[in-house]
Amino acid sequence: MRFYGEHQHGKFECGPGAAGRNVSISEGHANRRIKVLTESGLLEQRNRTYIITDLGMRYVRGEMDEEELESLNPDTEE
Repeated sequence: MRFYGEHQHGKFECGPGAAGRNVSISEGHANRRIKVLTESGLLEQRNRTYIITDLGMRYVRGEMDEEELESLNPDTEE
């Protein structure tokens, strides 16, 4: 998330492979993390790249309360 948030210059787009290389994780691990972040609404897919959402920027800036953070967990049952 921070990688996408720190590179927010007019909606920075990046694929999982490049994101993974820039934060020293494998492309497979980056793909898994990006899937979770997309399901949570923090990233948005655009063809084969991803872009941070407004909600994602709020997360990166620490502007979300605990209830909002808990609602992001896709494994949480209501």
